[in-house]
Amino acid sequence: MIVERHDGTEYRSAQRCVQGEARLEVVGLESAAMDQEFHEIAPLSSEAVRDARPVESATVLPPVFPDVAMSRRAAINDIIILLGFMLCFALISLFAGISERLQERWPEGGRFLWVPMNGVFCLAVVTWLVRRRGQGAAAIGLGRARVGRVLLIALAAVPLCYLAGVISNAMFIAASGKGFIGFARERGQFIDVVAEIPLGWVVPLSIFAGIYEDIVFRGFLISRLQALSRSRAVPVVVSSLIFGGLHFTQGLPGMCQTALVGMVLAMVAVRARSIWPCMLAHAAVDTISLLVAVLVNPKLQEVLRQLTTQSAD
Repeated sequence: MIVERHDGTEYRSAQRCVQGEARLEVVGLESAAMDQEFHEIAPLSSEAVRDARPVESATVLPPVFPDVAMSRRAAINDIIILLGFMLCFALISLFAGISERLQERWPEGGRFLWVPMNGVFCLAVVTWLVRRRGQGAAAIGLGRARVGRVLLIALAAVPLCYLAGVISNAMFIAASGKGFIGFARERGQFIDVVAEIPLGWVVPLSIFAGIYEDIVFRGFLISRLQALSRSRAVPVVVSSLIFGGLHFTQGLPGMCQTALVGMVLAMVAVRARSIWPCMLAHAAVDTISLLVAVLVNPKLQEVLRQLTTQSAD
């Protein structure tokens, strides 16, 4: 820049202009450097954004039957409440003579109506306790299951249940020393009572018994015992012993047989993580057994009388 006058004012003005141009040059250089860095970094940033994957948050899966999310204290409370209600209902029915009243009202098999009455009461108690804990049907083994898998497991469980019954009867005969005749005579008394069930009632009663007993003993009780013991073996054994003990009306042989069959069903429930196969197998076993008792019982009794006569001679 040409400065015509050299006084102090014009000189300072020229100096400021030079400094301003220098600053503009510096800013321009810095801007160009930043632009170059941006163009170098931008592709890398785009690739990083492109290749980035969202970080999945850690999800906690809900427990699967027989595991259930509840404390030991809650589990033992549920077990005590259920067994307490069942005991109260049985005592009230006994002292009130409900079975006899039903038999008087319906002479043909009226006493057996106590079974669905007891079942409805037990299911009501279980439903109340499950909802009280904020749980759903899956918590007691009634979650979704594949139909084909359920059918296959149930089909395999039916002969296992009968095998368990045979083993139980053989062990009882060997341990009691009564022999086959004494055992058959003792079991024959129970079979005579069961044979009074009307033929048209066999299938509905068997299906309902298979449903409610497995929900109570294999579903609800096993899940609570699992939460209490944190074990797989304890729920199977304890639930089976309780199941067999509550069949005391069948006598000691019937209690042992029921407990061992219940153990098979309990192992199936724990292994399959569902009680659907147990309900199906249980209903099938009860249906076949009751049909045999109702239809074949007269012939069985005749054979038993002949065997008893021969052994007496």
